[in-house]
Amino acid sequence: MRGIDVAISAVATASPLGRNKPERVDYLGNVNFARAARAAGVKRIVAITSSVSGREGGLFNLLLNNVLVWKGKGERALIDSGLEYVIVGPAGMNDEPGGVKRIVLQPRADYVRGSSVTRDDTASVCIAAAALPEAANRVFSVSNQAAPADDAWRAAFAQMPRD
Repeated sequence: MRGIDVAISAVATASPLGRNKPERVDYLGNVNFARAARAAGVKRIVAITSSVSGREGGLFNLLLNNVLVWKGKGERALIDSGLEYVIVGPAGMNDEPGGVKRIVLQPRADYVRGSSVTRDDTASVCIAAAALPEAANRVFSVSNQAAPADDAWRAAFAQMPRD
């Protein structure tokens, strides 16, 4: 990571058990990522996690070994790293084409269960978050609305919560 200003973390476990369980991937993976980034002089971390990271209980955590709890702890490690951070919590991701529907940034407390966002639009938000000063130290969810795409979401970074 030496010589770069921004690093993007998109770690996510695919297995609830074994060597790649959530504690090791979603938590320790981000702990190690933050340490390496800091040691290399990276200035900002953009992390793609979940719109519901940190939540306890529920079927998703039961089936996937507390994955949302471990994602939340991984986010906390990034926030506490001393680096600028942007925590992007996409709604349920899909493979529809990006740039078609409106992108919405919202505080996690306002996340609507069952929302979705395209992978392409998530990537667009992450790239913007990597560069825009007003995105620094923000935590939010991203989703699509059934309305035509526009650029209004770019102005929303400054209104997102810091933690």
